[in-house]
Amino acid sequence: METLTLIKLRDLITNQIQENLHLEYKSCAVLNNSNRDELLNDLTKQVAAFANADGGTLIFGIKEGQGRDKKHLPESLDEGFTRGGKVSAIWLEDILLSNISPKIQGLKPYEIELENGNFLLVLEVPPSQYGPHMAKDHRYYKRRQTKAEPMEHYEVEDVRNRSRGPLLRLNVEHFPEGKILRGNVNHFFRFELENLVDKPAEYTQILFFIDSRLSRFRSDNFLKKNHPISADDLHLDTLAILDSQAGYTSLLSPVEPHRQISFECFSAFYGLPKNPPAWKGNNINLRGISFEFIKDAGNHTYFYGWQVLAPYMSIQQQFYYFSVEASSTGGGHDYYDFVVKATGKVSYMR
Repeated sequence: METLTLIKLRDLITNQIQENLHLEYKSCAVLNNSNRDELLNDLTKQVAAFANADGGTLIFGIKEGQGRDKKHLPESLDEGFTRGGKVSAIWLEDILLSNISPKIQGLKPYEIELENGNFLLVLEVPPSQYGPHMAKDHRYYKRRQTKAEPMEHYEVEDVRNRSRGPLLRLNVEHFPEGKILRGNVNHFFRFELENLVDKPAEYTQILFFIDSRLSRFRSDNFLKKNHPISADDLHLDTLAILDSQAGYTSLLSPVEPHRQISFECFSAFYGLPKNPPAWKGNNINLRGISFEFIKDAGNHTYFYGWQVLAPYMSIQQQFYYFSVEASSTGGGHDYYDFVVKATGKVSYMR
């Protein structure tokens, strides 16, 4: 999950990014509620629902709009929490670990400073491998669209089966903002495979997808598939980016069909008998995949991402974007520099 800043919170409001499967806004009053039972019931319900689904982010300090047409839309920043008061990142984590069963591993609460000296709270909730998680009211909930709703029996069993297997992710070395990428020169995506839990992955398939508008792809240990795959085939029609300049941008747009994105797909297998299992704490460095910019690449936003598959694990995936601005170098405009202007994770706007 992408770490939020005060600027990014304001971008959410400016661009009117509504609550969704992975995003929930709460006012500061929710955590300042003096009725402890009411506070714990609501809070543990929301957090457990994220963990039992696909994870998500709760922002404490953004007020929602009033009225049916503004429901689930951010209206303004709250005044924040006072330093030295009851509320803090440590306090939030403590009450969640004490009131959700079993405990959710990997909760990440952090504070964002405001100009008035107060702070807002952000809580990142990972999709859990050790669920299902029960809220304070002894019920199981799952995030659906913008709500935490009671789970059906089969859903509880499905989440329970997650704990049988590993939890893998691909850590990608991204291009930082301001980096200059030369035209007609190889640029590499480098990554490592990480297991987040104690269950080893004996067999792993890694799929890496790169925007087809880039060119001259090369890799030593990944096999490139013969034909590009569309964003639609990957069920990415609801993926979008939030960019402070471009605003909300969807990968697929019925209004602008030319913006539909296709990906070159690279595949690699890791595991027995050629390789040892992927264990927690033993990250596996993988040789990257290179690409080049073509001369007329221009100013674009490019997408890339990964999927990881393993037995007893639901498919893990994440997509990213980076935006570049082209500038001519040298006589005759034969070579171009591309400056990275923005980069980040793609949001799942379901």
